[in-house]
Amino acid sequence: MKAKRRNFMAAFLSLILVVSMMFGNAASIALAAPASLPTGLTAASKTASLDSDGLTATVTFDFNLEEVLANQPTDIVLVFDVANYSGGQSRIENMKKAAKDFVDRFASSQYAGTVRIGIVEFSNSASDVLGFTGTDSTANVAVIKNAITDDVALNTSWTEGANILAGLNNADQMLAQSTATNKVIIVLSAGIPSLGAMQSPSYNDAKQQIFTKADAIKAKGIAVYTANYFNADNLYPNHPFNFGKLAQDIMEGIATPSNQHNSPYVTANNSVVALKDFAEHIMTGIPAVTGASNVVLEDTIPSYFTYVANSLEVKKGTDVYTAYTLDTSNNKIKITFNGTISGGFTVTYKIALNTTAAALIQEGFTFENGFIQDVPTNDGADLSYYSAGSQSHSFADPTVDIPAFLYSFSTVNNGNTGETAVLDSGVVLKNTEVTVPSSPSPAAVSGAVFTGYNADNWPTASSVTITTDAAYVLVYNYNNTFTVVYKLVSNIDGNISSSVVGTETVVSGASLAAVPSVTVPPQYLDEKYVTELSANWDGDITLPVTGNLEFTKYLTVTSKLVVVFKDWNGTILKTEYVVKGSDATAPADPSRDADESYTYAFAGWDTVFTNVQEDLIVTALYESSKIEVPTATPTSTPEPTAVPSQTPTATPVPTAEPTATPQPTAEPTATPVPTAEPTATPEPVIIIEDQTPQAPVVVTQAPTPVPTNVPEPAVTDEPLPVIDITVDETPQGSVDTLPQTGTASTTLLYLLGAAIAAGGGLVLIKSKKTVK
Repeated sequence: MKAKRRNFMAAFLSLILVVSMMFGNAASIALAAPASLPTGLTAASKTASLDSDGLTATVTFDFNLEEVLANQPTDIVLVFDVANYSGGQSRIENMKKAAKDFVDRFASSQYAGTVRIGIVEFSNSASDVLGFTGTDSTANVAVIKNAITDDVALNTSWTEGANILAGLNNADQMLAQSTATNKVIIVLSAGIPSLGAMQSPSYNDAKQQIFTKADAIKAKGIAVYTANYFNADNLYPNHPFNFGKLAQDIMEGIATPSNQHNSPYVTANNSVVALKDFAEHIMTGIPAVTGASNVVLEDTIPSYFTYVANSLEVKKGTDVYTAYTLDTSNNKIKITFNGTISGGFTVTYKIALNTTAAALIQEGFTFENGFIQDVPTNDGADLSYYSAGSQSHSFADPTVDIPAFLYSFSTVNNGNTGETAVLDSGVVLKNTEVTVPSSPSPAAVSGAVFTGYNADNWPTASSVTITTDAAYVLVYNYNNTFTVVYKLVSNIDGNISSSVVGTETVVSGASLAAVPSVTVPPQYLDEKYVTELSANWDGDITLPVTGNLEFTKYLTVTSKLVVVFKDWNGTILKTEYVVKGSDATAPADPSRDADESYTYAFAGWDTVFTNVQEDLIVTALYESSKIEVPTATPTSTPEPTAVPSQTPTATPVPTAEPTATPQPTAEPTATPVPTAEPTATPEPVIIIEDQTPQAPVVVTQAPTPVPTNVPEPAVTDEPLPVIDITVDETPQGSVDTLPQTGTASTTLLYLLGAAIAAGGGLVLIKSKKTVK
């Protein structure tokens, strides 16, 4: 691509000075066909012209294909078996001689420019020897024959099983890249074709896999030929598997029935006969046609253009032609004509600019005299076809001149400075939409204020469409101003402060326009405070302003007192904020869970909370009552040899049976033990409950010894008796203050004697007292 290049900044500065321009129509450039054209093409040109919108170009191709003799292209793959059979070298030489004769037959015929030949060989595996090479020149024919002579060679490292399946796969893959009308595979086998290396459990399985592949190839329309270079009757004749017959069956199953040559061609001359027949058969399948086939017109569109959908039109003469396919992917136009065509064709389509004038200038194209000069409409166009051989023609690149316009947005200050500023300017394509810049804040002018714009030459919309050179100007207007201050005076619990909550600059004679809205600060809006904010400002804010002014509002904030209600354990039951001198409201009566010794009932609060004058903490009071619960279980009396002193550990239940104490392991030696052991006597226990929340005082009486010669009484199921005695106490009284006789309480001895006389059990002495 060629384009005039200039310094962009210098060009841009010169554009700003342009006020108006006159534009003509964009030039249309037609390129004459070159003096020499490929065979079959008598005329070819490409032109481009800009449409009236200044943004779209119409591209036109004209070409004429004369009626000439042409043939359908044919690609042939020769597949050589190079496995090292017995006598394999001579067989391969015979195959190579026949193959070179086959190539010469095409090179010397009218089909020389039609046929291409590729080569594959196989033994244990397969490989490509030569890709498709045409027979249309002496040099190409020499390349093919040299490959047969030098590159097709016996594989001396071969072990067993020639892998014909791999050879078919390679040939199929080579033809998959071909665009030829006719496709042919010729398999030349010198021995026993198989999968190779016994990849299948049996040769019959191998044969079936080979047939499946061959059928798939033929289903694509590919003709398959086979020729044997062995005698089936003499190929391992003594082998029990009859390899010769198996090899011939495989070759017959691969080929199309009319394309089989299965009689042995073990000699060089006979080998030539087989491929001669193949060549003649293939030639009869290449009919001669007039005109050109495989015609493709392809044009790469530059990145700054885009194909306009549905704009393609193809005509043959004056008639619309539709026998083609179109591909517009990858920013290309690719037209593939169906079948064979001849005569004159005209192809037109449109491309639209998808970029900006600035980007084109940055790319290096010159903006001059109102046009961006010499913009190419393609990056290379090519016409390819087949007419007595593959032909192609490349078109030169036509260019167009694209109209562009200057625009600018600027401001002028009518104050003391008279300053002018450019807000935006540039070069754009025709019909380009440009955003109107936002009006900037005017420059500060001492003693004056901006009052508005003189916008006679300023767009009212947010954008404008540029269709010619355009300059838009805003004029700033100023006037005298005054300052208005808005204050808030706050009294927070006696602390007085003042703050500015708003200011306003007002043009002389105008009304206030920015009176702030004052509210109580959020931190004083909860229940902790009492607030009062004046509703109006302390001045008339409705008058026109003629000088500097100040307006004030007042805020008073008084904190409330806090009353906290707590439970006996410090848990906060309620927090209340009250105005000084007001009453607090107690929460619902709390409750306290009983513990192991006492129950509790709510008895009121410890502090008065009416006419509150200071922060208070009010605590709940409770009245307690002692819980009367037996806490001991009677124990049995042990044998004389062991007198343990036990403390009851469980509260007796009237329905429970007493637990017997186990017998000691060792019996006394001095006194004989009767057969029936004495009944264990439970210890009488006296439990004295005090009124204070302390652990019970337990007095345990030592067990009375049991005579060793007394028979053990029978154990009964009767429960132990419980003697319940309640003692009323004085405010300072306790069990310990009962009347004493000697060193022991007479009362206690009396109770203990009564318990023993009753046969053992519990004596429960209870006392009652009310506490807070």
